Amino acid sequence: GLLAIFRRRFAPEPKLLYATGVVTNPPDELPPALAASLLSRSSNGMLSASASILDLARRGFVNIVENEPKGLFRSKDFIVQPLNRDGILSQHEIFLMDFIKKNTKNASDGISLSKFGQKFSGQLTKFSNILNSELLEAGLVEPQQLSRQRVLQIVGTMLMILSLMGIFFSLMMGFNGSPGLIKPVLIFGAFCIASAFASILFFTSAAKWDIYTVNGAEARLRWESFRSYLKDLTSRDQMLQSNWFEGY
Repeated sequence: GLLAIFRRRFAPEPKLLYATGVVTNPPDELPPALAASLLSRSSNGMLSASASILDLARRGFVNIVENEPKGLFRSKDFIVQPLNRDGILSQHEIFLMDFIKKNTKNASDGISLSKFGQKFSGQLTKFSNILNSELLEAGLVEPQQLSRQRVLQIVGTMLMILSLMGIFFSLMMGFNGSPGLIKPVLIFGAFCIASAFASILFFTSAAKWDIYTVNGAEARLRWESFRSYLKDLTSRDQMLQSNWFEGY
């Protein structure tokens, strides 16, 4: 009920968008990390970080080399080596480069992508906030709707934490409590399970919340069309040329 009231009061008006047709080239100059964030609707920091690292390698700010596995059961990994190069970087790229340099003893040693993923997971919230700030500056998302999406995420997180704590408490009381407490514990446990399902609804609503301006929605539609075009190409192995995907 609370979610329905929130959606009825604060949900943005639906936007009238026109089909873009097939888009065979990047539709604008949006950096890959911002394009990934725009497409994910709710921030996907690791996906955006991966896209940004590949773009930094394409532009010569980092070098990516394959590391041969040492040992019978180890898989291949890739090493990201920071390079000293002058150039203009956006805020999220500066954040990434600083993180890579701080976690690299020597530039030639670099940091493996697997280790990067483990360590960078603790920085995803900061990185996502930087991406959201850049999307706001570009006029692609609405600040009010972005704040409302965060409210849904926070409420969903709080409900999930409280419900898990309640379920754990119910189990403890059920095993250790007196027979007279069984019925109240079952009722409380059912309420906690319902709260857990409610938190999932809040997370789902946050992921689908329309945070875009008209320009942002149109840009997202074009990038979706370009992504579909690339997915269609990758399903046709005989048509691929190795140089087609260097920039993407």
